[in-house]
Order: sequence, then structure tokens, then C-alpha cells
Amino acid sequence: MAQWAIRGIPWNRSFFGLPFLSIDKVIQHWNFECSVLDEASPEELEKWSQDYTCLPVGTIKQVVMNKSWIPLADDAAGSYLGLDFDPGVHGDVAQVISFGGREFTRVRAAENLVKFLGNLLFMYEQGQYELIQEDDDEFSIASVSPSTNHFLDYLRMKAQTKNNHS
Repeated sequence: MAQWAIRGIPWNRSFFGLPFLSIDKVIQHWNFECSVLDEASPEELEKWSQDYTCLPVGTIKQVVMNKSWIPLADDAAGSYLGLDFDPGVHGDVAQVISFGGREFTRVRAAENLVKFLGNLLFMYEQGQYELIQEDDDEFSIASVSPSTNHFLDYLRMKAQTKNNHS
């Protein structure tokens, strides 16, 4: 297996700086999202769900949240990278997706976690990133093409570019 440590970046920030959540944090975030679903009326959920789309089209259900979405990483502002066990009609069970209240365009990052991690490893091996020094001891990772320092924005921009060329 290839070594792919990036100097200055903690191992748990593998997703362009997003932290890989501990099991306790996964459960905490999932419980919070489920509590919002449980407290909302069906009418509220339907209204909120209208604002969301996905790329590729039909891969992720058009809902505000789904109890079958399991967060793996978060941006500390309510957006997640996670697994989808209840995909849209063109999706795959256990696909990797972006989701969260501010992720109005959800993106299927890969058909499964193995493919997602392989794609991420390829990006790192090819040097398709740059390190940006934030503080004396803190670095963030930015993608090169398209250029952004937020991984969920990177996924959305890549998906939009691919969708526009289809």
C-alpha cells in the first residue's frame, strides 16, 4: 500500500482539511440531524427539501436530511461528507456524498468508500493540492483545479464542470 502522508497535515484531516470524525462524533452529528427530522412537520420537511438538488442528477434523494446518511467528516459548520444508504434512483447504496443544511447542491463524490479513497489518494499522489500556511503550526489544503480550500466546494465545482460538459 502506498504511503501518502502530507507533512504538516494531521492524519485525521485527510479530506482536504476536513476532520475524519470519531465514532462518538459520528453518532453525535447523526443524532442531531435526526432530531431535526423528528421535530419537523411533514409540510416543513417537504418545503425545506425543495431547495436541494444533486449531481449527478438522481443519485441523491431530494430531501433536507435522511436518517440513512452517515457523516464521516464535517466542516464544523453543518456540512458533511458521508455515506448514503438510501440513494436516489440513479445512486448506489453506500455511495459517498456531500450533505448538510448549507449544501444546496449535494454531490455524489464516488460510488463507494473504496473508490472515493482511491480517487483521493490519486489526487494526493499527483500533487493536485497545495499547502497554505494559516498560522505558525497550522496548514490547510487547497485543491489546485478547481482552486478552493474547502473540500465540499471542490466536489461541487468538479461535479458542475462535469455536468456542464455532459
